[in-house]
Amino acid sequence: IVVGIDKCQWIPFSLFYFIISLRLISSIFSLCWDIIMDFGLWQKNSINDRLRKTTLFSPWIYWYLIISDTIARFLWILPLIHLKVFPNFPSISLHLILWISEILRRFQWNFFRVEYE
Repeated sequence: IVVGIDKCQWIPFSLFYFIISLRLISSIFSLCWDIIMDFGLWQKNSINDRLRKTTLFSPWIYWYLIISDTIARFLWILPLIHLKVFPNFPSISLHLILWISEILRRFQWNFFRVEYE
């Protein structure tokens, strides 16, 4: 769905929007799960700008983690709009960017998940 949905012309619009809304809900849930459960961030009683009570790194690194994870989680939207917004941008280059960003997102997830435990 992430890579190939921009090429599926046979899907009716109602089903297409249903799939997109399910994918959007899934991405929001996964993002919240990453930040709260896997990284242990966004705690209410924290003294570190709502991050967590004990941190090994500077707070800006954790804010970078939240922002970069959010961006990487929602990059799946680009193949859906790239033909209208960036008509001259090669599709293979876009998919390469998506794959590299997903690899980096998973690397940082592994790093901070182990750091949290």
